[in-house]
Amino acid sequence: MSHPVNDPRSITVTITESEWRSTYRPIANDLGDEAREEVPGDVRPGQVWSEVCRNTIRSIFSGALATEDLPCDEEVLGYYITEAAVHPEVIIEVEPDPWTVADVALVRAAHREWEQERGIGVSGRVAANDFATWFVENRPGHERLFYGVDAERLLHSNLPELDLWSLYIDYLGSEGVDGDPVPGIERGCGAAGLEFNEFDEVRITKREWMWRFLPKVHRRDAFMDSLEWSVDDSDDDAFVQRQDPGCVWTYHCCCGESIIYSGYLPGLLHADFYYITEVPCPEGLNIQVEEATLGSDGEAEGQSLRCSSSAAPHPASGPSHRPPPGRLP
Repeated sequence: MSHPVNDPRSITVTITESEWRSTYRPIANDLGDEAREEVPGDVRPGQVWSEVCRNTIRSIFSGALATEDLPCDEEVLGYYITEAAVHPEVIIEVEPDPWTVADVALVRAAHREWEQERGIGVSGRVAANDFATWFVENRPGHERLFYGVDAERLLHSNLPELDLWSLYIDYLGSEGVDGDPVPGIERGCGAAGLEFNEFDEVRITKREWMWRFLPKVHRRDAFMDSLEWSVDDSDDDAFVQRQDPGCVWTYHCCCGESIIYSGYLPGLLHADFYYITEVPCPEGLNIQVEEATLGSDGEAEGQSLRCSSSAAPHPASGPSHRPPPGRLP
């Protein structure tokens, strides 16, 4: 987190919490707490530090900051007073101590337990914020590793082998529906158990599609992931064309309806982007993926819907419009 009220004339320095404690030595109040709600009137400005929160991520900065002076998504949680003072032309940010080898081993073991508890199995992925919350609740004495920090950045730095997601609900693609695994369906089973109509079509919800076919993460940079490959990006399009055709899906949005079609369909009008899945759609079958809706009982409807005569057909389906194997329509 950058300093919320940065003065271009100042020198900005970042130190770890251990360095901060040993160099500046925070002072506890009469109750034994280091954090304070107000700044005492008998301290020098250089002795005051502010704890600032932005989207649950906390940082300590030198200086007495006020919430009204900060951007709208930030607030001051409290203040610290230290024995040593900071030079008036220096701004210091205090960041968490780096993880030790033992910390990394502890988190890696906790991630495996989190996967089992969530019913995910061994996936090599992690929903960072969900896992961080789970870790704080289930690893007493080690809360400091995830409390008030940027969980995605920490996990990316310390466990780079994991594919990162922000939220578990996004991980499952539930779009506001309960994020539990789809009951009665094995994760990664693909088209097994689906009932297709006479045109080899079926329509399922996005939640079930995510659970069955496992869309891959597209890491655009170190801290930005998505599931989408752009239709208009030449690099994305070239990458998509190199994949197994059965693992490519095309997103189409028209007249307020969003559908994901199995297959690489570059000529489809209103196509916005592609998905790539770990599990392929079997050759000759056509799958449509729709957004999940909630019934009156709060459960997701349409987990596996046979395409009715009123449903929009798959662009590559129908008795006279099915492409030969490996060919585009």
